[in-house]
Amino acid sequence: MKKKLLALIASVLTVAMIIPAAACNRSSGNTEENTALFYQEADYSDRNGQKREWNNVSSYFCNYGVFQEEMLKYDVAILSENIGAEGLQKLQDAGVWTVCYISFGEDNPLRTGDGMGPGGFSSYYLYDDEDKPIPNGDWGSYYTDPGSPAWREFLYNEIQRIVDMGFDGIFIDTVDSVDRFPETFNDMCDLIRSVDEKWPDIKMVLNRGFTVVPTVYESLDGVMFELFSTAYDLTTFRYDMLAEDSAQFAYNRQWGVSIVNAVRQKKYFPVFGLEYYPIDGAETIKQAIYNLDWEFDFIPYLTMNGRILDGPMAPYDLRPTSERGVRALSLRDPIEGVEMNGDTSEANLAYSSNGGIVSVDSSFTGYSSGALNDGYVANAENFETIGFQWANWASAETVLDHWAQIETSNEVQATKLIIDWAWDNGVVYSSKEVYVEAYIDGAWVRVGEATDIPAETPRSEIALTVSSPTDLYRVVQTAGDGPNSRPNLMWISELSLYAD
Repeated sequence: MKKKLLALIASVLTVAMIIPAAACNRSSGNTEENTALFYQEADYSDRNGQKREWNNVSSYFCNYGVFQEEMLKYDVAILSENIGAEGLQKLQDAGVWTVCYISFGEDNPLRTGDGMGPGGFSSYYLYDDEDKPIPNGDWGSYYTDPGSPAWREFLYNEIQRIVDMGFDGIFIDTVDSVDRFPETFNDMCDLIRSVDEKWPDIKMVLNRGFTVVPTVYESLDGVMFELFSTAYDLTTFRYDMLAEDSAQFAYNRQWGVSIVNAVRQKKYFPVFGLEYYPIDGAETIKQAIYNLDWEFDFIPYLTMNGRILDGPMAPYDLRPTSERGVRALSLRDPIEGVEMNGDTSEANLAYSSNGGIVSVDSSFTGYSSGALNDGYVANAENFETIGFQWANWASAETVLDHWAQIETSNEVQATKLIIDWAWDNGVVYSSKEVYVEAYIDGAWVRVGEATDIPAETPRSEIALTVSSPTDLYRVVQTAGDGPNSRPNLMWISELSLYAD
């Protein structure tokens, strides 16, 4: 696993999800109504100075520069304070939603702040072994501690200032810092929730942040999917369509899409696709980018000047011509050359296409909880093609209880849970024992168990006795009851849930 982890980091696919043991995702609104919003018709009619309903917006732009007349045509504006008071007022008068940039996981410039940190810097930075603030070398910023009272006070003051200026909301950047520092995950989620509690009326749009989205989605009003369809081409030194054989393509389609479009079935909100492409690029490519984003129900926008976010505006009449949302609920693309060998029938309530949503207490770096209900059971024939990070889910390797939760599309009295244990390089990694709980009347109730599981057992079937219908079930491994060779790891390929 160590060699695989290094390869993953090299491929920019490092993901570490740690969800609090008390986390319990609940439904927000009617799932059928939310699903219908994925296919709604675009509305480009004149707003007459009135904002469109937030969940019905059809266009947006992202530009951190000064005011431009073209901005007035769009439904949503993601901006910086460079827009100025006069430009902001013009946008508000035109009925444009205005969302202002703010960074939660990094700070720039390096500040002395309260002076309570090593070297006289602020106490809210993350420090290395030499007591120096840890920099993000790509951008010249410094990583912050989302649990620091000093950092929270700083952010709260900034948010209040943004609100007082007249912006409708905040665009939250750099929460992906939790991928590099997974120990900050819980504090980052708590920080996002605290902002929602303090300013319940503002719009909160997250830049990517797929690691935290499953935990905080109920606090969000939108997500930006930056670089969904485009990427920087190192051979041409220009942005272009994302290559389908790239690591980023696999990450976007098999991780990012799965997360945002799964949670949006519970609470719908807009997803804004931010793409980079040169202004002199081919018009057919520009159209193809817009169409692809739209098919996943992502509202597209091209910067038109590479990664420069304060340059010329894309023309408002550049719009998708494809059908909205036609690929949105597929969650992840089928893996070419590999047949689904799990139970994808309607009887399997856990399967993603049947509305099952999985969440976990944690994930080993690079592994995805989406593997638990994707229809693929890892084995010798498919493991290499699928890729280790998608074939199985593995928990963090910590001396704690681990769990994997299934949320069904409707409340049911489940009668059976099947666990296909992880297969990795010829070895099956079954836990020694697990138990199953159902969330009934506000509490977790044990409804089944499997004890004394023989080593390398491929599959465990657990009979369930459930007293009343519920939509939440989870399988729990007590600390240290993992596979013999990795007792602090919970390692599963697929979960299936049934109700007779």
